[in-house]
Amino acid sequence: MIPTSTSGFQMVAEFMTAFNQEIPEEVRMPRLNIRELRDKMTDEEFLETEYAPDPIHILDGVCDLIYVAMGTALATGFTEQEVKEAFREVHRSNMSKFWRTEHLDSMQLNWTAKKSGVAGLCIVTNEDGKVVKPASYSPADIAGVLKKLKERVA
Repeated sequence: MIPTSTSGFQMVAEFMTAFNQEIPEEVRMPRLNIRELRDKMTDEEFLETEYAPDPIHILDGVCDLIYVAMGTALATGFTEQEVKEAFREVHRSNMSKFWRTEHLDSMQLNWTAKKSGVAGLCIVTNEDGKVVKPASYSPADIAGVLKKLKERVA
């Protein structure tokens, strides 16, 4: 069967529909057996990727992980637009983990700063190698993103 959809999200929805998997009309927690199955599939695909013998198998595993993740979003009732906007918000939050070069003087002595791939930004880690978030860090506001999307539709 040749996929008739164009986006990855639509392709996964096509697969789930063909296999009689439920895609709810509204956001809700999937039944426990669905959550357990999706957790198991995620674990299996992660392990296949982790122990892949070559780059081709790594790419296959990455695609399988994305496929399962999209299916989990669909099984919970999220739309493609909601996932895209939430992903943007997570990216925004992750990018706020960088330190600006001019703020490095406020660092503790046992922290290490390294230049990032973006001019003027640094990665700061503690003695254990864990990333230290700057005061300007802001966590992802997924609830806020979903609320804004609903307000746009209304």
